[in-house]
Amino acid sequence: MGSQNFSLRGVDDGEYELMAARFSESMDFPLSAPRRHVVKGADLNGIELKLLKLGSVSGRVVIEAPKAEWGPAPAQSKVEEALNEMKRDERTTGVSAFGFFPMEAGGDFGGATPDKDGGCTVKNLEAGRYRANTDLPDESWYIGAITQAATPKPVDVSRAGLTLKQGEKISGIEMIIAQGAAS
Repeated sequence: MGSQNFSLRGVDDGEYELMAARFSESMDFPLSAPRRHVVKGADLNGIELKLLKLGSVSGRVVIEAPKAEWGPAPAQSKVEEALNEMKRDERTTGVSAFGFFPMEAGGDFGGATPDKDGGCTVKNLEAGRYRANTDLPDESWYIGAITQAATPKPVDVSRAGLTLKQGEKISGIEMIIAQGAAS
């Protein structure tokens, strides 16, 4: 992330909040914290907006084999139909708290769908505490477990959540979904 210059011309007097983001084909979007500046009859120089790397959480979604008493799994339900999101603990403040959510870039920020093998990565996450939120393919499905591979035994992420540091990439998350939810 080398030095980049910017200028804004024809700005009226007033109070402004400046932010910067870098968009890329890889869908990784570093962004800056917002900075307030007042323009009052003069040019402003030397404003620095430092881009912060955002984190990601990756793992896989697994459909548990149906129990014999429930019959076969519905043919229409596939692992790719689950939408995985990481919901941030609202008590944690960050750049998103200031309203920066660049949906106009055409990306899906904060959510991802698994590939046919169940692999999934949710990108562009700020530092903070997160909990998994999943939109399952059918109302008869439920989340059986969410764990993170760890030594000597997996960590139960469904209860503890995940704490993500700035720019950290967490991997090894496994979400087991199963058929047979009560209605």
